[in-house]
Amino acid sequence: MAFLLEDVLSAANFETSLKGQNAANLLTEHYRQVTASQNSYKTYDDFLCHSHADKQLVLGVKKLLEQAGRSVFVDWIVSPNPPGTKVTASNANSVRNAMQKCRRLVYLHTKNSSVSKWCPWELGYFDALGKSGNRIALVAITRSATAGQEYLDLYPQLDRSNLHA
Repeated sequence: MAFLLEDVLSAANFETSLKGQNAANLLTEHYRQVTASQNSYKTYDDFLCHSHADKQLVLGVKKLLEQAGRSVFVDWIVSPNPPGTKVTASNANSVRNAMQKCRRLVYLHTKNSSVSKWCPWELGYFDALGKSGNRIALVAITRSATAGQEYLDLYPQLDRSNLHA
């Protein structure tokens, strides 16, 4: 059974209500605590590929993955490149290094990720690492699914049955 928008938003809304903070603040605070105690050699289960405009959805997907026991890398929080940073060789290399430390890429497909400069690039890079197949999973939030981006159909939908894959 694929994740529904309602599943993702419910997980995010529960967390924001519980902590009394918005999604961006919760994500930032969580990673400040985690990264302060870890070194740069940390590996993660999942690299969450997403648009920075989808912070509420990012929080929801992250919570669902963590509830399944997975560690989740969210680039703009862990790395020094804030949203909207100009693409440079240096920050692209930073993202490449992060993806190499992750076992799977979870692609959060929304209207915003469809127009992102980074999302298709991250997906292509991760695929080229030879981590394709069950090492890339798609969370399709947009109602139009993958219309116009048929290459996304190459990857399985993330659902409750393959969270641990």
